[in-house]
Amino acid sequence: MKEQLQQAEISHVDETDLRVASKLHWLYLVSTEKLTDYEVHAKRGSEAMNAAGILENFHGKLVLDHWKVYFSYYGYELVACNAHHLRELDYLKKPFIQT
Repeated sequence: MKEQLQQAEISHVDETDLRVASKLHWLYLVSTEKLTDYEVHAKRGSEAMNAAGILENFHGKLVLDHWKVYFSYYGYELVACNAHHLRELDYLKKPFIQT
């Protein structure tokens, strides 16, 4: 399945935290319309993404949030997720409160 994900024209990546035996870990996913690879790792960052073994050989379009680790890989086209764009724009439209 990892090879199929690497050869996909478009893939989506995301990450979220979770607890494993009461300790913080990270759940990473790489998905297409039909496939999803889930990986759990104790660390957050390129070490975990390298352990997943997909992005370093991916060459399509990668839909992502603005997490900087995704920008450290080469060979694919970055496509920022519109849901994340909207979240950033929503944040910017809120008035700044000075204390």
